[in-house]
Amino acid sequence: MYPRPTDAELPAFLRAYMDHVPDGDVLAMLAEQGRHVGAVLAALPAERASHRYAEGKWSIARLIQHVIDGERLFCYRALCIARGDTQSLPGFDENAYAEHDGSDARTLDSLSAEHAAVRRATLTLFAGFDAAARERRGTANNRPASVAAMPWIIAGHERHHLRILQQRYDVARAAEIAPEAPFGRQLYDELRSAGLLSVLTQRFDYAAIQRLKAADRDGVLALFPKAEFAFRERLRDESARQVAAAMVEARRQDERHMLFMLFAML
Repeated sequence: MYPRPTDAELPAFLRAYMDHVPDGDVLAMLAEQGRHVGAVLAALPAERASHRYAEGKWSIARLIQHVIDGERLFCYRALCIARGDTQSLPGFDENAYAEHDGSDARTLDSLSAEHAAVRRATLTLFAGFDAAARERRGTANNRPASVAAMPWIIAGHERHHLRILQQRYDVARAAEIAPEAPFGRQLYDELRSAGLLSVLTQRFDYAAIQRLKAADRDGVLALFPKAEFAFRERLRDESARQVAAAMVEARRQDERHMLFMLFAML
């Protein structure tokens, strides 16, 4: 859905961020990074919010606020470009923003809650763009920009600052983000959360379920050879959460149609 951006879509200073973002489903990565940041902040003592590794450096609270502010701004750029805005979108001075961010009075718990809320909004925003919107390009801070590059920039920017947390602020395992689960495992987990796991277990034996959990996209497609074309396109292009949501909606409308959509059987 969001292919890895080319150098032409990224200003030079952002390209280094991409070196630390693995290939894969970037929206799934953002979801996993969101859970990881929540766990990192939950493990920190409250008093570490004000910790600075050197005089004049940002506190941990300010660094997290900067990550949140950056995500909002990158989403704003994506929205403007997706809606056809052709003007050069403004840049921002991170130090000027930090001076007025109010982070000295913030708790880690409140920042964690804000980060989680922003991440949910980010995932909803990018999941909602159609193919035409995802392909639009524009200008930000007088440099080339694109809708498709923005989720990757958000992921890379956050990973950059997580490495700083671990290396300079001595926050244990801050940058040790678990590798992305296979698409089949993501789909299995989403179906379980949506209460649809029985649809699979009634038709797949134990071995097939294990194959699903270990499968990449192509492997998942192979497990649904008789599925409707539109559903197979979803499996090919959409996130596991979107696929599960489509199944939930299909069941809400007509459970028999959902079974036909998946297995060509009533």
